Amino acid sequence: MIYSTAAVPILWSIQIAEWARDAEVQGRGTQAKIETFLDGLCQFRIHVDRSTPFRAWGDLLSVARTHNVSIYVAAYLELALRLKLPLATTDATWVNAAHSAGAPILTP
Repeated sequence: MIYSTAAVPILWSIQIAEWARDAEVQGRGTQAKIETFLDGLCQFRIHVDRSTPFRAWGDLLSVARTHNVSIYVAAYLELALRLKLPLATTDATWVNAAHSAGAPILTP
């Protein structure tokens, strides 16, 4: 199945900026290469779910407890479940939580 839009919790842009800064500091990429990557992200249709903060003390905490994951992981898993979209990841913890919750996985 092909998906034309990705959905991310509201904290995604901050996490991407943190990843970019870490990559620069740790020498995993030059500023120019990272900016090219970030510009490339703008080519995708990415829906930023603005309800994530309002779900933190309820749905996210419940998902985190049920699947023994961080609130960070729970934010993505809850969104995937709510929107009936696959969770895009290669991280084993995320994959296990998604399988446990019945969410499909999208891997490269």
